[in-house]
Amino acid sequence: MSLPISFLNSAYIGLVTICRGNSLSQGVLSSYISNLTTTNFYLYFDKTGDNTTNKIYWFVIGK
Repeated sequence: MSLPISFLNSAYIGLVTICRGNSLSQGVLSSYISNLTTTNFYLYFDKTGDNTTNKIYWFVIGK
């Protein structure tokens, strides 16, 4: 995923969270960020259960 604005020096941390919705049958949901750079990162989302749509929110802090 490309960042909308590049950081000048470094990216410190990337946070990601999942909005589960109302269905309890969604199974296990997990999400994480890797390969964080000043311009982009990889966002992974794993899920078991039904095909309910979930929202993913991310936030990156850098300098």
